[in-house]
Amino acid sequence: MEENNFSLLSQEEIDSLVAYLKGNARTIESKVLNQESIDRLIMMMQTFRVTTTETKNVRAIKSVLTGGKTWVLEVVVDENTDFMEIYATEGSRKEKITPACYMNGCFLNDNSQWGRSISPTIFCNVASLYGIRFTRETYDQIVRQFAKVNYGTPDYPVPAFYLADNKVLSMNLLEKM
Repeated sequence: MEENNFSLLSQEEIDSLVAYLKGNARTIESKVLNQESIDRLIMMMQTFRVTTTETKNVRAIKSVLTGGKTWVLEVVVDENTDFMEIYATEGSRKEKITPACYMNGCFLNDNSQWGRSISPTIFCNVASLYGIRFTRETYDQIVRQFAKVNYGTPDYPVPAFYLADNKVLSMNLLEKM
């Protein structure tokens, strides 16, 4: 009879986590290690493990987005599918950010897609995670596309629930509000 292992982490994962925590004990506050953060860590490790074994090309944000704060978050709508694509750009350099990239906090070569719209708050979260700013025009494009897909017209007033507040916008916009 085959025995099932219902543990959340393998012994190797536990050893890795303990080694990491011991090495960073001085920089980790005790409030970081509450049950909610441990649960999120486990979820991220499981998601990351599945994704990275499938793609085999994981690049850390810091290793890709080198240089100053000259990277800009841009959106392109594919003419054939009407799907949105998010890119980190710096001059002629362009790095695609997919939903899997966002969920894993890194750059991946994967086929996940955003679909026809992205919530403006999620778009701002992507910018914050990657430390990249965007223009007001790009944000307005996200809002118009979201309204078009979800409410039938790009001019529909999107409920505030889906919009970024002024504080979040001021932190992520290239130009001052």
